Amino acid sequence: SSDAADNLAYHWLSEDGQMLVFDGQRTPMPTLTPGASATVQASPEGVECVKDICSYIYDTYGKFPATQDPIQMSLFAQSHHLDLDFYDQNMKPGAYSESHKNHFRDWYGNQMPKTRG
Repeated sequence: SSDAADNLAYHWLSEDGQMLVFDGQRTPMPTLTPGASATVQASPEGVECVKDICSYIYDTYGKFPATQDPIQMSLFAQSHHLDLDFYDQNMKPGAYSESHKNHFRDWYGNQMPKTRG
């Protein structure tokens, strides 16, 4: 697999914030045009990660989803490696969080990913 490809992966932290798994098993993502969608089969580890997150929310808040009507809920995926220049140019302010803005600083010591060539 290419370092320049988009992949679905995850980080696992312990309850006290210690890194347990930095980059879990990667699942290749298809190239999409704006507005397009795709179904991606996550790795078995990725599925277990989502199950753990859902269990944590249920165990912590006594319901799932915790903060919105389940009839209106849709499954989500959170992206970390955003093209912030694209968002700044094409989206309204606030389209990404401070966590997204500082992701490479906080997780990779400001080392940016390899670009597609």
